[in-house]
Amino acid sequence: MTKTADKVECRWLRILLPFVVLCIITQLQPLGFVLAFQPNDPVSIQRRPLLTSIPQIASLFFVDLERLGRPNAANAALPFFEQDKDRRQLDLCLVNLLRLQYWAMSVSDKLQQNKEDVEKLKSSYLEARLGCKVIVAQSKKIGGGANANVFMLKGLQVKDCLDDLRFYVDRPFKKAITQYSDDLIETLASIVEFDGLETTQDPSPRSELTLKMFTPQKGVYVQRMLAERIVPLTDDIMRLFGPDTKSRTMTVVQEFYPKEVPESVSKKLQQEASGMTPMTTD
Repeated sequence: MTKTADKVECRWLRILLPFVVLCIITQLQPLGFVLAFQPNDPVSIQRRPLLTSIPQIASLFFVDLERLGRPNAANAALPFFEQDKDRRQLDLCLVNLLRLQYWAMSVSDKLQQNKEDVEKLKSSYLEARLGCKVIVAQSKKIGGGANANVFMLKGLQVKDCLDDLRFYVDRPFKKAITQYSDDLIETLASIVEFDGLETTQDPSPRSELTLKMFTPQKGVYVQRMLAERIVPLTDDIMRLFGPDTKSRTMTVVQEFYPKEVPESVSKKLQQEASGMTPMTTD
C-alpha cells in the first residue's frame, strides 16, 4: 500500500511540477514588462498574483496527498499550517488514569472480600463489566444497572486521555506507551466480552442476562483481570513520565477525590504518615 501511494505521489509530482513552473513563468511575464518600461519604479511590480498562485497550487497537491491516504506526508510538508487538536493537560490525564486504577483496585478488593455474599458479589461484578464498557465504548449510552462509579468512569474519557498521553510522552517511550495503551484497552474489552453475552458495540448492556448467567468462576476471572492486568498496565504508563509521577498524582487524587482512594491504599498512606512502613507507589 505504501509503495503504491509513493508511486502515485511521484506521478503527481511529475505532472504538477511543469504546471507550477508554467504558472510562475506566466506570472513573471507582466513582471518583465514592467521592469523593461519602468526600471525606476519597483513599487509597480505586481508581486501579489505570483505569491498567491503558489500556495493555491501547492494546496491542491497536499489535498491529493490526503486523498491518497498520506495525511502525515501532507502535515509534514506544511508544518506551519498544521492545526493540532485541543488536548487535555498532562496532569489531568494522569489523574484520570490513576482514578481508573483506584476503581479497578476497589472493585477487585470487593470481589475478593464478598465471596460469601452473592448479592454483593454480583453487584461488584456487574459494576466491573459496565465500567469497562463505558471506557472502551465511551460514545455509547449508559444502560440499566449502572451506579455512580460507572458514570464517573464514563466522564474520565480514558481513551482520549491515553491518546493525549501518547502526545506528551518523550519520544523514546512512544512505542512503549502505545503498546501499554493498546493492552489496557484490550484488557478492558475482554472483561466486557469474555463470555459472549455482551459486546462493546451493543449500545444497551444486557444487565439482567449478565447477572442471570453469573458464576463464581466468572467473578474470579474479572477480579484477576482487574488486579493483575489493569492495575499493572496503568502503573507502566505512569512510570514512563518519571519516577515521581505516581506519588504526585496520588497526592492530587487524595486531596480532590478522597472517597475514590481504595481502603488498601489509605492504610498504606496512614502507615507512611505514622512512619511505620515506607510507602511504595508501584
